[in-house]
Amino acid sequence: MDYSEFEQSLTEVERSLVALKERYTQVRTDQHRQRELEEQRRQLESQIRRNPTKPLKTELAQIKTQLEELEIALESHLFPSRGCETYFGKWCGLGDWEF
Repeated sequence: MDYSEFEQSLTEVERSLVALKERYTQVRTDQHRQRELEEQRRQLESQIRRNPTKPLKTELAQIKTQLEELEIALESHLFPSRGCETYFGKWCGLGDWEF
């Protein structure tokens, strides 16, 4: 491999790392929001048991929808492809490892 190929590969690794960091930050943000919504859901369910009003039920339905959307977002992988293994494994001798 010549210097030019190495430099191009290194640039690809850097881009992949930036994307990975962004995804990691998004996952952490989504997990925090999920915890907040779960707490709101529990509080609303408690309120609805005492006083079942239509506005409370509507708010609960909205929170449940948001929770479902977050769950779908969080089900996607932190490592969206085998890119990490391809780039990092290739240069670090970790090509056979599963990430």
